[in-house]
Amino acid sequence: MIEIYEGNEENRTYIQRYLNNIRSLAPFAIVTLPNYATVANIIESGEFPHIDIDLFWNAVNRAKAIIQDEYSEEFSLIDPRRYIFGISEKPTALGGFHSKWSVGYHQLYQAGFGVLLNPSRVKDVRVRTAEAVRSYLHDCLHYSSFHLYAIRPHKSLTASEAKRSEPKVYRRQYGFSFRNCEGVAYSDKELTARVPNAINLNLLMDGIVMITAGSLIKRLFTVENLTPFDRSVFAEVIGEPIEASGYEHALKFFQSVTRPTQLFIEKWGGDEFLKIAFQAMMTGLVDPLKTYFERKHGEDGAWENTFMSTKYRAWMDAQG
Repeated sequence: MIEIYEGNEENRTYIQRYLNNIRSLAPFAIVTLPNYATVANIIESGEFPHIDIDLFWNAVNRAKAIIQDEYSEEFSLIDPRRYIFGISEKPTALGGFHSKWSVGYHQLYQAGFGVLLNPSRVKDVRVRTAEAVRSYLHDCLHYSSFHLYAIRPHKSLTASEAKRSEPKVYRRQYGFSFRNCEGVAYSDKELTARVPNAINLNLLMDGIVMITAGSLIKRLFTVENLTPFDRSVFAEVIGEPIEASGYEHALKFFQSVTRPTQLFIEKWGGDEFLKIAFQAMMTGLVDPLKTYFERKHGEDGAWENTFMSTKYRAWMDAQG
């Protein structure tokens, strides 16, 4: 993964120390369930009732090799000591990626918190393991995406404000999207209503992560003789829409994130676009993606004209 700090040497040192101080802490602040274990703990235990440990780690390492070979060498795994799986105490809770207790990836801590599927609901350990792999890979893809941090400029307007002022670190670039020092995003959320012609860039990246993780699970896992419910859960893991009682939130996520991304990618080049966009996410080098999109669009400046929000453009113009 690539992480860059912007500014002069003094600013870069401050940003690095700020982030290192946060990451020196155990990431238990993002834990939302009382029962949990880190991936490192699970691997070291040698036995864990919720997932097949050997199957989990073998699949993760095979996925890492596939991504590095076919997409980007920048892909890395989150430190297993900093990825935590929670275990729901309620026997009726489904758990999994779409659980309301699942936090996902936390970029300041460089850590993640997912929730394992409940064995009382999902009977097949292969499905529960595949879902755990999906959660971990999903967050590793976010972790591996390019990050650029900067210090937010601030000018105190009063003495009282000056007394409370301190340097604020913010993420200026993530993957191929940007946010300015005032918190204005490069692209508007409303763009997704124009799919397949346009889409919000942050949503596009999340959709790419979902599609990539799902396609890897489909390649890595062969599951047969499943109960109807287990079969529907596995279908969701590999990126297919499902309608199952108690799993409505998964269908909503598919309709709001995965499907718009699929439609946008289909219009703008399919697998070729996906690969170029994935590499831009990992490296932060947006020009190859912009050039590709403008060629497909047939218009110079199509990237900015399609994705740059009015507020972000006004801020850019004000910078001179």
